[in-house]
Amino acid sequence: MIVDALFVVVVWLAPSLIRPVLLICAWHRRVWSAACQLCCLQLRVHAAFPPEALSGLRPSKMRPMSSALVVASNGSEDMELVISVDVLRRANVKVTVAGLQDTDRITCARGTTIIVDEKLEDVASKIYDVVVLPGGQPGSNNFAASSVVGDVLRAHEKAGSLIAAICAAPIALKSHGIAMDATLTSYPGVRDEIQKAGYKYSEDRVVVSGKVITSRGPGTAFDFALKLVELLEGQGKSKDVAKAMLVEH
Repeated sequence: MIVDALFVVVVWLAPSLIRPVLLICAWHRRVWSAACQLCCLQLRVHAAFPPEALSGLRPSKMRPMSSALVVASNGSEDMELVISVDVLRRANVKVTVAGLQDTDRITCARGTTIIVDEKLEDVASKIYDVVVLPGGQPGSNNFAASSVVGDVLRAHEKAGSLIAAICAAPIALKSHGIAMDATLTSYPGVRDEIQKAGYKYSEDRVVVSGKVITSRGPGTAFDFALKLVELLEGQGKSKDVAKAMLVEH
């Protein structure tokens, strides 16, 4: 402080021709002093937190969210649609509910109205990690008869995505020629139709056959959805979601 005060006095008393030179020297002196202080601070930080101690704090690459396309139709089974969407979203899967009909909402088999996120024809060119078909009637028949559903299923089969169908919806796999060598399960009422198409059949609550996942009906909807979470996000995530919902899994 005393040195700075004396320097100010000298500048003030100096002749006008010398004063700019002294001011420049003063500026350089302050810059040099600040640089020295910064270097000392960096050395102290480096000593207190060596690079190897900070390596674990560096952000890791974030894995992109898994994506699911849940196709909804007038006449889709209420529980199978809603539970599949809900459980997947609880697992932080990005779910798109796409309506088969050209409207912004569909009416399920038991009267539940669902506002869809997209129309299926508007997202038919996109590829998701899993395509989910809820059962119910006439929803399952609508899937089986739809060329757009067929195009979506074949594109995802080719891309190696998961294809999931529950209850009567596996008849759509038969209609569109998906995974003809797979083992499927379904609602009992469409068993004969599936077996006659050449599929192997199981009565397990959930069947995973390659990239195809099938399940039996409303009572197995939680098992079905949790299996999808397991395949997309891992068994630990599936167990965490089940525990939070008080579902035995």
